[in-house]
Amino acid sequence: MLPVTTLNNIKIGKGKRGKVFNMLLSTWSKNVGVDIEKQIKKWNSIDKKKNGKKLVTPYNFK
Repeated sequence: MLPVTTLNNIKIGKGKRGKVFNMLLSTWSKNVGVDIEKQIKKWNSIDKKKNGKKLVTPYNFK
């Protein structure tokens, strides 16, 4: 599950995650007992440290 905020460099809506996505992510995190957004941010920082550069990944929260 990923929020789509741009497509081909064109903003979709306001270019930010919407209420429905945030609610789904929050509910999913509660159901599995893991802060999914925090986990993805941690993985991204570990990958960046290992590879010394920003990797191209759809799993990127700004």
